[in-house]
Amino acid sequence: MSIIAFNFTKISAHRKTPGNLKHQVQSKTAVTEVKEVSLGKQKALSFVFAQEVAYEPGMGTILLEGDVLVLSTDEEAKATIESFQKNKRFAAPLMEKVYNQILQRTGIEALILARDIGLPPPVQLPRITSTPKAAVQEAAAAPAAKAAMPDNKGKKK
Repeated sequence: MSIIAFNFTKISAHRKTPGNLKHQVQSKTAVTEVKEVSLGKQKALSFVFAQEVAYEPGMGTILLEGDVLVLSTDEEAKATIESFQKNKRFAAPLMEKVYNQILQRTGIEALILARDIGLPPPVQLPRITSTPKAAVQEAAAAPAAKAAMPDNKGKKK
């Protein structure tokens, strides 16, 4: 089974309050439906998903919906659809592929949308911090000052 397409069907972003308040980011990703799609002689599965990124307390939300098309055989398609209808799960290797694709594509889109509407990034981005020159010199000198100095007889104090 291989992924052959990824589509967004709904993109929504809403900012309610300014983005400089203390906040928490809650993210929920779910496959909401699995259905069979005919591509001529071949069969594919459409995994319909929804991802919601909520900025608490009430700062805003980002909602992304779409589908992932996965090429499959008739047997795999039937087994996957039956499994999903019974317990909202499907085979682990396939689930890993589908969810990784969803998270990769929606994560980038959510990051761009958050920037565009003035919300903080939904994921932790790398940061560089500078330290004053005096603090760097003190940190470098500290290990040497703590080292034990030998006395005249070669014993440590």
